[in-house]
Amino acid sequence: MPANEWMRQYPIDVLSYLPRFLSKDPMFHKAADTCSTEHNRLRLALQDFADNLFVHTATWAIPLYEHFLGIEPEAEDTDDIRRQRILFKLQHVDVSTEAFMNSIINLYSVGHIEEVNEEYYFRVYCILNDEDDATLQKLITQIDIYKPAHLGYAIYLGYSWNGKIYWNAEATFSTATITTKGGTTSVNV
Repeated sequence: MPANEWMRQYPIDVLSYLPRFLSKDPMFHKAADTCSTEHNRLRLALQDFADNLFVHTATWAIPLYEHFLGIEPEAEDTDDIRRQRILFKLQHVDVSTEAFMNSIINLYSVGHIEEVNEEYYFRVYCILNDEDDATLQKLITQIDIYKPAHLGYAIYLGYSWNGKIYWNAEATFSTATITTKGGTTSVNV
């Protein structure tokens, strides 16, 4: 569905707006047909341009949005995935909430996060095959972009068997662990 429903969605015939006797003249009829063809060409060009002003309907403008936002697309990404990534980047606020991080996880899998505030990290639980390295790497990249810089994370992969989910594999740990001893904070990388 185009974003510009306010524009005419059907071809125009200029002669339909003029008195009928004018269409009987072959020269005038040919000139009116030429005007109708040009009008329709411009109408379609304007509709295409208007569609690309909005991320939801963009086609040829997707690389322009990605370049502006500093997003590197993957070769196998569909237009829908690329649009979602653009929208995530545009809608991103300064504070990454739990709901926002859950929406990132659910873009690549089904899962949720669990905060461990006292240890400055969070756990990511997702249903993802550990052999699907490409999707897992994309998920890790997105989490790294949007997570708060001071938080670490661990990803637990879940496997489904008979409708029950078992969390039995750990994919990655955080890059930093923060421990407090006697009022001092040390960082182990």
